[in-house]
Amino acid sequence: MRKKLHQPISFLVWVHLICFFGVSVSAQAILGSENCKSISPGPSFEVVAETDSLLDRSVKDYIVAAFESEGMRLHLQPMLRILYRTEIEQIHDSSSKTVTVEAQSNSWAGNEVFVHLWRSNSDSVLGGERGGPTYQTLATYLRFVIEVSDTNDLSCVWRGRAIAKLKGWRKRDLLMQMIPPLIEKFGRTVTRVNIVLR
Repeated sequence: MRKKLHQPISFLVWVHLICFFGVSVSAQAILGSENCKSISPGPSFEVVAETDSLLDRSVKDYIVAAFESEGMRLHLQPMLRILYRTEIEQIHDSSSKTVTVEAQSNSWAGNEVFVHLWRSNSDSVLGGERGGPTYQTLATYLRFVIEVSDTNDLSCVWRGRAIAKLKGWRKRDLLMQMIPPLIEKFGRTVTRVNIVLR
């Protein structure tokens, strides 16, 4: 009798644990990319971190592996230079009962933000839900930026960005979730792609 009772209880515990962790660690990232020019397939490359931060250094090998999985090869005299950086930004994130965050890609210069900060006729970060009450909180976002250039003339070949809210994540773990799906877009222009991180 004890064994029969134990099995349903164990099952319920597992269900609750799966639901808890599924809700607590899932997140959404937004990806965007721009292809500047076509190149020969399977080019050689080098990867350079724009800063010497511990976070940037910790994911360098992971970036190399992601590009190699796309058929490219690491080389001492590369055709392509891959420059990357990570950025942490705190944004006043306003919301009502339903949080709405949209991607917006206007320019690659400066400190671009992947959210609509204000809209007068629809939902936005600062404006909240149109017609509803607005509550402001400070949200921390992690942005990953990667730029690929031709080593001959340093012209743009491809560039991509990914951004996600950092809440509940370690920075390196979040980056390792965002990097592969972004690099899979190499050679393509993508206005916006939403991916679920787990």
